[in-house]
Formats: sequence, structure tokens, C-alpha cells
Amino acid sequence: MRPCRGAGPAVLIAGSVPAMSEPVIDAHVHVWNPEAVHYPWLTAAQPRLNRPYRVADLLPEARAEGVEMVVLVQAADNLADSEQMLDQALAHPEVAGVVVWVPLTCPDQTADQLDAWRHEPVAGVRHLVHRRWPRCATATARAGPGGATRSPTPPRSATSWPRSPGCTRRPGRAGGPST
Repeated sequence: MRPCRGAGPAVLIAGSVPAMSEPVIDAHVHVWNPEAVHYPWLTAAQPRLNRPYRVADLLPEARAEGVEMVVLVQAADNLADSEQMLDQALAHPEVAGVVVWVPLTCPDQTADQLDAWRHEPVAGVRHLVHRRWPRCATATARAGPGGATRSPTPPRSATSWPRSPGCTRRPGRAGGPST
């Protein structure tokens, strides 16, 4: 990529990689596996996309553009998508972190899930609210004035995930890393 100067901020144009002293991180990358996870947006009408796309598929092109690390971002509002991304992250040191889906409308479930992922490379959470905002019994029961739910308490592990020998698959996690 080469910078293109104009009236606004610099725009990068494919073709050359700018010299940078800091690592380049693509902070919003989607990977998916329709063989294992349901993606409501992915249909048979999209044959080019309707196949697994994994970190290994994007690394050659990312490296060619000077990208050293990526952050995976959930592509479906379900735990299975988050789990497959976490598997990818543990299999590829180029993954700096994962933005997972958790049921934000269910504070207790959200806190429990984040606590269960305390040794995983979770960098953030996301819920596709523009599509739907489901309610759960727990959230409804805990609703405060005006129907607002309480925010979940951050898990004990609400710190950045370091890549170190101590960061391994937690016991009891089904399956192995997807590659």
C-alpha cells in the first residue's frame, strides 16, 4: 500500500507497503466456517463466500501488504462462531486478539462466559444490535427503572491477553485448534 495524499486523511492504495516503525495490525478481520457454525447472512446465493475462510487463508495476502497481526471479529451472534475464532487465534501467533460475541442482554450469562474465557485471547465483545436485540429471562428479571439491565461485572481476568507459555487451551475445551 502506498499513501495517497488529498484533502483528507491519507488513503492507502494497493501496490506498495509504507515503511513503518510500528507493527501494522488489521484490527477488523472476519473468518468463518459454515461447516461448523450457522451464519444467518451466508446463503447458497453467495457460493464464493459459502466456504470456510480461516486465518491461514488470509495470511499470505496480509503479509504481502505489510500486516503483521490481525484481530478477529465475530461474524455471527453465537458462541460457536466465537469458539472457532478462539481456536484460530490459539493456532496462529499472528492473531493479536479476538472480538467475541456474548449475550449482552443476559448479564449473568455474559459474565459467566467471559469468566470461562479468562485464559483465551479475548480482546473485546460485540453484539450485532442492528439486526435484533433479543431479551432473556435473566435480563428481564433484573431490569431496573425504565427496563434497563445492569451491566455485567467484568470478570476477574479483564486484562489484556498476553502471548506467553501460560496462555494455552483451558482444560475441558472441546476439540483442538482449527487450522
